[in-house]
Amino acid sequence: MKFTERKLSFADGYFISAFGLLCLIQMLWIVNPVHAQFMDNRSFGLGVYAGTTGIGGEAATNISNDFTFRLGFSAFGLNVSETVDDDPSMDIDGKMRLNSLSALVDYFPVNGRGFKLTAGLIYHNLDVSADAIPIESYTMNKGRDNERTFAPERLGSLSMNLEYPNKLMPYLGLGFGNMVSTGSPLTFMFNLGLMYSGAPKLTMEGEGMIAPTVDHAISIQEGLNVFNWYPVMQVGLSYRIR
Repeated sequence: MKFTERKLSFADGYFISAFGLLCLIQMLWIVNPVHAQFMDNRSFGLGVYAGTTGIGGEAATNISNDFTFRLGFSAFGLNVSETVDDDPSMDIDGKMRLNSLSALVDYFPVNGRGFKLTAGLIYHNLDVSADAIPIESYTMNKGRDNERTFAPERLGSLSMNLEYPNKLMPYLGLGFGNMVSTGSPLTFMFNLGLMYSGAPKLTMEGEGMIAPTVDHAISIQEGLNVFNWYPVMQVGLSYRIR
């Protein structure tokens, strides 16, 4: 296998805009005198994290001494282009796009800090696609009287796509770290949990002589049907701003 290209990107523009809007609304809320008394009992924190839902950030506020509310976003992208040395050799172009928006409530059973239990909803959009195209001829029955050679255009191409049909997923988890607790304003965060995603759906399409390969999609989908839960693991840092 020959590696030819690898490109990494994250934080799509509309997620950054959404996070900026959230911060702006929060600032306007803080300075609004109508909410002054209400805000006296509120703390706020901002954080960044990375994990299986991508790379992103969060804003949090306390609901009570034991509960906090968090809004977050994350995104991740990966492009991979490879040449597979096989018979025949093929160019494979793959792409993954992942973005999430979360609304979560944390419960801290011990003094409002440290260990936490979390529940909420996450909008999670994961899209994986790939294309495979032969780049050299293929010879059948080499050395025999019925030997035949087929050009790459006769061999055709394959494409696949994998995504979750239901984007809005309930989440249950646990972890450590309160973004708005008293003490040091800087807090290390760790989250571990599961989203109920339902089984991802695979679609495959083919052209030319290799088109019958798409028949394997049925057996592959049967294997995917057992993966109804999406694992979530995140680590990050937060800073209490109030």
